[in-house]
Amino acid sequence: MTDLKTWGQALDYTIKTRDEWQPHRKGSKPAITYATHFSNYNPQGRRFLIKDLNKAMMETYISELRVYRELADQTLNHCIQNIQTVLNHCIDMGVLAYQNNRHKWITGEGKFKFTKLRLTKQPRITLSPAQVDQFYAAAKNCFNQESLADTVMLSAWTGLGWAEFSQLTPNDIHLDAPVPFIAVGEREGFTLKTTHRKRRIYLPSGSDGYNKLMPILSRNLESCTDPEIQIFGDLFTSQDAHRVKFNDVRDYLQLDEKLTPYCLRHTFNTWLANLDVHPAKAHKMMGHASMKTTMEYYTHINDDQVIEAYSRLTAAA
Repeated sequence: MTDLKTWGQALDYTIKTRDEWQPHRKGSKPAITYATHFSNYNPQGRRFLIKDLNKAMMETYISELRVYRELADQTLNHCIQNIQTVLNHCIDMGVLAYQNNRHKWITGEGKFKFTKLRLTKQPRITLSPAQVDQFYAAAKNCFNQESLADTVMLSAWTGLGWAEFSQLTPNDIHLDAPVPFIAVGEREGFTLKTTHRKRRIYLPSGSDGYNKLMPILSRNLESCTDPEIQIFGDLFTSQDAHRVKFNDVRDYLQLDEKLTPYCLRHTFNTWLANLDVHPAKAHKMMGHASMKTTMEYYTHINDDQVIEAYSRLTAAA
């Protein structure tokens, strides 16, 4: 019986009946997340009629994700793939009719097949320490956005992304420890992207990270009266609101329009690579699930860095 009409019905049915999307299966959570994006970034949301899904609609949807969520092309391809998975699963299960194969986005078997984006390797957008200082000063002094300035400095010097620093409470900040540190994912209720993201971010006394962040963390802790209240989480209504404020400062400083808040996490890893921090250490500091992800930051090495490495080798000999 073919009775599913809306995207929401198809998504709910797939989540309930597709074995690969059950909670015990690896990869089920990100697959559902990618598919769910379609509910949030099309005009009708979950009420969107499947019969109206065509190439033009998909192009509009992808454009929305690229502009408002600033998702990479590889992530957008995951979204496309999982939309197809939902619809084709419903067809296979007999609750959605086979489609008219005269359309280019429908296969000869009557199933959905949207064209994915062609991936091209894009250079990572990062900032220098001086540019981070400049961004911090502009956000604080020109835009009166001290909270934005704080999160920019925090991300650049720790590698914390929004999903992590927005959850921090006073219970996660240990400034009185022999070596001050930020505990990521140790507290019950702290949500992690992957288990690898559980880590401690240390601020050794005298380091640049210590000098930059201790005043920021101390000030925010002093103003927080409840140890269970998020220090940075309620500064903006959402990650999107944070990004809007970030973009205002970015454009004011005439920085690359592709610079996003998440680029500050790339910035931190790039600094580690430029300082020749061993990849195994950087891997742990970043909380990457794969060493391959960490190593990508070690492949963009210019001649000046190679020459400097040779000079150290000579001196050591």
